[in-house]
Amino acid sequence: MCGSAGTWLACAWIVAVLGWTDSARAQSPDADVEARDATIAEPPNEARGLFVRGMALAGEARWADALPLFERAYALSAEPSALYNVAATLRALGRYADTVDALEKLEADHPDLSAALQSDVHEMLVEARGRVARLIVSHTLGDADVVLRIDSRPVPVDRWPTELRVDAGPHVVDAETEGHLPFRWESTLSEGESQHLTIEFVADAPDVVVVEPPRRGWIAAVVVGLVVVGTGIALGVALSSGNDPLQHRTGTVVVDL
Repeated sequence: MCGSAGTWLACAWIVAVLGWTDSARAQSPDADVEARDATIAEPPNEARGLFVRGMALAGEARWADALPLFERAYALSAEPSALYNVAATLRALGRYADTVDALEKLEADHPDLSAALQSDVHEMLVEARGRVARLIVSHTLGDADVVLRIDSRPVPVDRWPTELRVDAGPHVVDAETEGHLPFRWESTLSEGESQHLTIEFVADAPDVVVVEPPRRGWIAAVVVGLVVVGTGIALGVALSSGNDPLQHRTGTVVVDL
């Protein structure tokens, strides 16, 4: 059995080769063509060629280079051995959340795996799930249409609360809904950690309209000017008269110089 981390990967390549060969022998050429997506234009041996090249790269521990070859091989062939190697390569890259997704798909879409391979898949799945962090996200707006992203990647949500499986490390959650300010949460999660996050949106305040006070029109300015001019004339008359301007008389403005 493939118990340790190293032998899991070794078993992946051995089981994959045997599984692919047995599967190819079991199917007629017509059945093999029908099993592929009709939109794929590659020749029938393209998937196997990608698979073999991926195994060569994996043998050199070039996991990042091998991964897209295994993924493409599975997309072309739907062979469980290719998906098995996708999962094993993701695990070697430390992408445990994606490893869980691949293994769960392998179990769901290929229930006819051999007993030995099912045992290995289950063992890998238990180990990968234990290293994944879980973030359970909810919000307080009921049926509101909320756009959710984690680490800038959109997250499709069928129902709330929703569970996000992520690898250990720093993560950013963004959420938006109409009429409210954007929400952002940042934190670092540990392996196996489970955390609840409740999104509390803040209503977006309406735009504040600044109304400027009315400016004084030209009529007000003229009136003020006339008052000032009139006061100056009266003052001039008072000073130019022969009488003492400080003497108080009825009807005379007393000016304090």
